[in-house]
Amino acid sequence: MHMITRLTYLLILYSGGDLFYNYIVSGTWNSYMAELIIKAAAGLWVIACLEILLVRYAKGKPTKGFMVQLAVSLVIVLALGFGRLPWGFLPL
Repeated sequence: MHMITRLTYLLILYSGGDLFYNYIVSGTWNSYMAELIIKAAAGLWVIACLEILLVRYAKGKPTKGFMVQLAVSLVIVLALGFGRLPWGFLPL
């Protein structure tokens, strides 16, 4: 399970980095700089929460706090990625 999630992290990091690079190259970086930085930080936060949750769950430690953090960071990433930023799927 751990190896599958780590491979998924690599895919997430690659696609997020490529998207970040495309925003910079296309010229929309200046208009959406703050949102892009927050989305990148929240994406890293999602990966960190998932990794910590896997380890804590395997050791039998409480995971409630990290589940809340995961939910909050995931909402931020999805709201910015699909709703706020210009290449999202949802209308503004």
